[in-house]
Amino acid sequence: AGMPRLEPLLRKNERKDEKFEKNATQEDKKGGKSCEGRYIYVAEIPSRFNEDMLKHCNLLNKWEDMCQYLVNMGLGSDLGNPQRVFSNKGWFTTNQFSLEVLFHNRMKQYDCLTNDSSKAA
Repeated sequence: AGMPRLEPLLRKNERKDEKFEKNATQEDKKGGKSCEGRYIYVAEIPSRFNEDMLKHCNLLNKWEDMCQYLVNMGLGSDLGNPQRVFSNKGWFTTNQFSLEVLFHNRMKQYDCLTNDSSKAA
């Protein structure tokens, strides 16, 4: 059985504002709550500050290819457990500097994400 994976982000050209509006107006599936007071707006920044860095992850570090740490939406690849030292799931080769990548990807999956900054509290 494979490790559970995070849902991938939509590519920039696939991102549709109506998707965000639909998510933001529906009730939260987990708790049945509306998004009122829980909206989050994520500003678009130039791709050179995030997407381009991920596309060229092999150039981020002069001594090591960082791409292995940025797969699986920043969690890194499955660590494996051939010697049965770790628990069977939840261990990845996460890099200590990939928190922003992890956080950004999680926020893009948030049910109350909106493209209207005035709705975000």
